[in-house]
Formats: sequence, C-alpha cells, structure tokens
Amino acid sequence: MYCLMAELRKIQKTGGSTYVISLPKKWINRQKLSKGEKLSLSENGDGSLTVRIGEHNSKNPSEVEIISGPNIERHLLEKYLLGYDIVKIFEGKESLEKRKMELKNTLRFLLGYEIMEEASNTMTIHNLLNPAEISISKSVRRMYTIVSVMHKDILKSLKTGSKTLLKDVVQRDEEVNRLYFLIIRQIRKILETPSLRDNEKISASDCIDYRLVARFIEQMGDSLQSIAESLLKLKNISTQKQVLTYLENSYELNQMASKGFFKKKEAFALEAISLGKNINYDKFPKNKDTRPILRNLINLNNSSQDLADTVRTE
Repeated sequence: MYCLMAELRKIQKTGGSTYVISLPKKWINRQKLSKGEKLSLSENGDGSLTVRIGEHNSKNPSEVEIISGPNIERHLLEKYLLGYDIVKIFEGKESLEKRKMELKNTLRFLLGYEIMEEASNTMTIHNLLNPAEISISKSVRRMYTIVSVMHKDILKSLKTGSKTLLKDVVQRDEEVNRLYFLIIRQIRKILETPSLRDNEKISASDCIDYRLVARFIEQMGDSLQSIAESLLKLKNISTQKQVLTYLENSYELNQMASKGFFKKKEAFALEAISLGKNINYDKFPKNKDTRPILRNLINLNNSSQDLADTVRTE
C-alpha cells in the first residue's frame, strides 16, 4: 500500500474564474492516468476533499437489515432518522407477519419510506425522497404553520362549540410529527454531505438552530393535541370561556416568538419572553378536568419562550 507524504500545493487561477491545483506525478503514474481522464471530487464533513478515479455515483443508497423482534418499530424509526435509504426486514424469532400492521402504522410517520417488496417473512422499504430537493427551512416553516392553525382551531372551537375542529386538531399532530422526523433525517444528511448545505445555503450552526426549533414546535403540537383531547371531555361552558382567555394569550406569545425566529427580529423575541413572564396562572380554573389543560398550557408557553430564546439577529 502506497502512502504519500503530505505535500503543499499552491492554488493557481486561470481564465479569470477557474482555480487549478496540480496532482502528484508519482500518484498519476501509479494509477496509470493520462490527460483527459476523469476524476470525481467529493467534499467530506470536515471540509477535506476525496479524489476518486472515474465517475463516482454519490447517490448509491445506504442499506441496512433489521431482524423482526419486539422493538422492530423503534428500530425502523431509528434507521429512518440515521438516513438509511433501503431497509430490509427479515423474520427472526418473532413472526414478521404479526408485526406488519405495527410496521405499516410506523411508516405513516416516515415521509419518503415506501414498501417496495413484501412477502410473508420479508419486507423491503425504500426511501423515495431526494435529499437535494428537501428544504429544511421550508419544512420548519410548514411545521410551524400547521401548529399555528391547530392553535387557531382550538380558539375557534371554544368560541363556536365545534367538536369537529378539536378532533381535527388531534389528528393534525401526525403531520407535525412526520415533518419533525423528516427534518431530523435531513439535518443529518446535510451535516454528512456538505454539497447539500451549499444547495440550501445553510451553515452547520443553522442546522443546530433548526434542530432545536423543530423540537420546540413538535412539543407545541403535542401540547395542543393534548389540550384538544381534554377539551373534548370538558362540558362546563363557563370553564371553557376561562380557558379561552389563557389560550388567546398563549397564541399571542406563540406568534411573537415565531416572528422573532423567522424574521430574525430580536424585538419580537423580547416581546414574547416578556409576555411569557407576565402570564399569571393563579386564576386558571383548577379541577380534575382542567389540570391536564393547565399542565399542557404551561408546556406550550414554555416551548414558545424556548423558541424566542433561539433568535439570532443578523
């Protein structure tokens, strides 16, 4: 095995816009390369370059195998978040046929994953989404839009008495979870593939911010879903009106925090933090039916303040 000592090479500029670097002659001779042959360059996560002879297909899917068992659904989610493009599931000590319903239910939350082959004792899942076509920033915005609509629908249901709106809120949290898992997967892909960062013009520190924000928004969705479920059981009209006032204040806090993050305006973030600190829960109706609502309302407001805390001004 040959190992070249590290060599320093100067970057040359030709034609006004093309940068050129020479390759070691000994390496060229060893590889029996000549003028006109193609080399493929790929950037690594640490910024270094890998040189390969010939055309390199960077789209080769990563593949993994899973053996059916009691934690098969969690393992499938794990492989999705880790960025695997092909997942092959084989029967183990536990029958795969018995777990297919649970697996298909898990797949509902994994955007891009589709069953391509299926037999009684095997299942092959492929990712059909191209990571180069997925925008983290747009996905996070879409995620927040869904949560904001969930919040508005709860307010509307308390004003109109519509139970249908509350049921819609409960179901819509699934959309939030699907986007959340997709964002985590895409962030990992981007951090491992710098060319994807270039496509979206996003930095590694931006990825960290989006990862945090996606988590806060996902928590908001969970809190709103739980509030909607509790309100479906609540029959006291006067109590509903009291809850409405608190949820309206929470909505204002939520909107200020999101404006601060998406518009990169510190003033909105500071206003959100101030609103959160000034919410007084002493007058919130407290009984066995409203305690879950209060708990989730506090969690919702805390997530909004956490979102405001992530605001970085340009």
